[in-house]
Amino acid sequence: GGAMDDGSIMAIAWHNMAVEQEHLQMLDASLHSYEQAVLVAEKEWGAGHIKTLAIKHSLEEARTKATQRRAAGKGPGGAHGTAGASPLDSVLNPASATSFVNNFRQSGIKTAAGAGGGKG
Repeated sequence: GGAMDDGSIMAIAWHNMAVEQEHLQMLDASLHSYEQAVLVAEKEWGAGHIKTLAIKHSLEEARTKATQRRAAGKGPGGAHGTAGASPLDSVLNPASATSFVNNFRQSGIKTAAGAGGGKG
């Protein structure tokens, strides 16, 4: 087998689609995609795996943002959530480590010292 099987690719694909839908203010679609990503991730990696936990975290954040946006009646152009990177990006690409990774140091994730330049 290769580095990633089809199930892993599907979990990441659903997650990436959710991130883009969220960015486009497609809240219901993004929540559906996050939920699909969690289902595939749990099947592929297990419920307690770091990647599954990262996707679940993204889903919870998206649910919170969706609830806040609906309550505020905000349309497109609202506040952007994460600072450019999703938690899964940190797990898959440790060089782009964010504060999310620091929460999982005990899980054995290696973070690159001095990674993370300026914004943008």
